[in-house]
Amino acid sequence: MATIGSMASTMPGASFGPYKLSEPRASVTLGERGLALEELTAGAYSGKLQLAARLEQAASPRFAATLSLTDVDAPALADAARGGAGDGLIGALAELVYPAGVGLLSGKLSATLAAAGEGASIATLAAALSGTTRIALTDATLDQFDLCALAGGLGALGASDTAEALLARASQGGTKLKDLSIEMPIANGVARLADQSVAADCGDVTLSGTIDLGRWTQDL
Repeated sequence: MATIGSMASTMPGASFGPYKLSEPRASVTLGERGLALEELTAGAYSGKLQLAARLEQAASPRFAATLSLTDVDAPALADAARGGAGDGLIGALAELVYPAGVGLLSGKLSATLAAAGEGASIATLAAALSGTTRIALTDATLDQFDLCALAGGLGALGASDTAEALLARASQGGTKLKDLSIEMPIANGVARLADQSVAADCGDVTLSGTIDLGRWTQDL
C-alpha cells in the first residue's frame, strides 16, 4: 500500500466508549487503499495496552487487528465493561478479550487477540472476523457468581430445588480461581471456548461457550 502521509501523536488520555487509556501514543499511516494504525501503546487500568490495525478500502473493505493487554487490573476493567462495551467494531474486539457480563473482585488480566475479516458494514465485518484470542487471569475472584454453590446444587434440581432458586443463591457469592489460561479460536464472527477445566476453590470446573460478534450475544 503506497503511503500518502503519516502522523504520530501523544496525548495525556483518551477513551473508547467506557474504556479509558492513559498517555496513549499512536502512529497512523494513510495509503492509497486505506488507513493503518501502525502502533498504539497506552497505559490501561494499571497495565499496558498495545494495538495495531489496518483497514483497506475495497468493494468489501478488509480489516485486520492485533491487540494485547498486559497485567491489567481486572476489577477496574470489569467496572468499565459493566457500562457496556458499545456497539460497533471496538465493542466487538473488547468483548473478545473481556466479556462484559463477567464481574471480578480481584485478579490480573493479560490477553492477546489477532483477528481479520471483511464486510461492507460494521455489522457484517464483525460477523466475518476470524482469528484467535488468548486470555490469562491470575488470582481472580468472580463477583456474584458462586460456581461451588451452582455445581453443588445441580443434583437436587427437580426434586427439592428449582433452577431459579439455585441461580439466586449462586449470585450471592463469589468464586476464587487459580491461574486461568484459555484460548478461543474465532471463525465467521463466533469465538468458541471448548471444554476447559479450571481449578476453583471448590474443585475443578469445566467452562465452555461462545461469543457471537455478529449477533452481539454470549453464551458462557
